[in-house]
Amino acid sequence: MVQKFHEEPGLLIGATLLTIDCEVHEDDALFVLVEELVINEWPTLRNKHPNRPRELLRSVIIDALKNMIEENPEAAGIVWNTAASPIKHGQAKLGKADPIVTQLIEKANCIVETEAVKRATLPLPVKKKKKRRKISSESEPLQLNGNIKSDDILQSITCAVAPQYPAGTVLSEANPHWPNTAGTPWPSEFIPRMSEAVANAVSLGNKKLAKSLEENLSAHLEDFAKRTTEQVEQTQQIRNEKAESRDTTRMKLDVLWWSEALYSPSKRCSYRDLKIPSAAVFAACDLTDIAPALSPTSVSYVLGETLYKLSRIMKSKGQKKLGGYLSQLAVEKHDLRNAWAQIKIFSTRCSLLEIVEETQEGMNPSTQELQMRTGVDPNIPLSPGEFAMWLFRDIQARRLVEVLNESKM
Repeated sequence: MVQKFHEEPGLLIGATLLTIDCEVHEDDALFVLVEELVINEWPTLRNKHPNRPRELLRSVIIDALKNMIEENPEAAGIVWNTAASPIKHGQAKLGKADPIVTQLIEKANCIVETEAVKRATLPLPVKKKKKRRKISSESEPLQLNGNIKSDDILQSITCAVAPQYPAGTVLSEANPHWPNTAGTPWPSEFIPRMSEAVANAVSLGNKKLAKSLEENLSAHLEDFAKRTTEQVEQTQQIRNEKAESRDTTRMKLDVLWWSEALYSPSKRCSYRDLKIPSAAVFAACDLTDIAPALSPTSVSYVLGETLYKLSRIMKSKGQKKLGGYLSQLAVEKHDLRNAWAQIKIFSTRCSLLEIVEETQEGMNPSTQELQMRTGVDPNIPLSPGEFAMWLFRDIQARRLVEVLNESKM
């Protein structure tokens, strides 16, 4: 099932909707898919369960979702954004799996909030910011050694001086004359041999010095390259942090500017010029163009406060039934095409966002149809801010599906 989620991230939305509602019909397409996977491992499943075992299949889905959210923050974001509003407004039916599902959703929320805050470079509540490692600019001094030992040149000097040394030891190619023998051509034999011995000694010292220099320079070059790499990496890290901070600051300013201006970039008019249901829809849409797909929870509350402020300005009533919002949108028939990506979720259950999309064609589902397709009671009261936040989370879930789809390429 986890592999299926990787192949088709849109499944995560349908799987979450099914997870938070124990009353989904056994013929739901997602149940059919999971049953096929289980039968591959348990061919006699239907011998023991004549009907499709919803609870067993739902437990498989829950476990697969648990693995996904632990593995990927974007997957956790899809689960959280899809489940948050139905749970908050009492539209989740968790059944016997209540403790497990509640824990799953809470964990997804924790993962999303931690990662979103981290990416937004906002201060984390507990963990301290990791300090950069100090890079030393000092290096070990060069240790060169070209010294030669007396034993290295003793043989050649001895050969230049006398035929034997010590007494009785015959030397090869040595001076055949003793220095204290009168009338012998000792100097003529000594000088060239001694010159060669000195030249060899100098050459030997140079070779040792060159070898020592090579070894030291090699070590210093490695150290220099290592420190240079560390400094380049740290410089790049600082540049990235500054870029992230700049982008985050810009995003925060853009959100605040948008909230204060009450202007819809997509409609090119003030939200005051729209009726409240339409303003809620377009405000949710506009905010997703400003905020990242994985956003801190506080971003959605900016949206809620913006709609609250707008409602007060327009002197609109506080809450309205969900069905009322949808009926108004069906009358106005706003063009929402291409506003959000279309995601295949492999389930007969759908999100509230899909219903809102259908209102652009003038469709207004009946109470029974809305309940059957979304599991949501159309009579629940919602403030404009709550309605907008619900849609915003549904849009964010789709955006995160797109992110996972792009990561496969």
